[in-house]
Amino acid sequence: MATTKVTLSLDTVALSLAKAAADRSGASVSAVVSALLNRHLLTDYAPVALPPDLAAEAAAAAADFELEAAAARYDDGRGMRAAG
Repeated sequence: MATTKVTLSLDTVALSLAKAAADRSGASVSAVVSALLNRHLLTDYAPVALPPDLAAEAAAAAADFELEAAAARYDDGRGMRAAG
């Protein structure tokens, strides 16, 4: 996925939450913020349908982030484990 470097101003709570999510998932803070913005904006604010290539890329990025977060939870012992 192509990236562009930007500067954002975040309130301290948002930054703390992003850092905590990055620590839990093993992703960078930038990756966490990007994935969450994509998910939020595509879900709540998408005014028009995205071109198929961008929509597929956004969905794949969100799925990758979810898989990374689930793996991190499992590695930390917080994930769901099969009873046995």
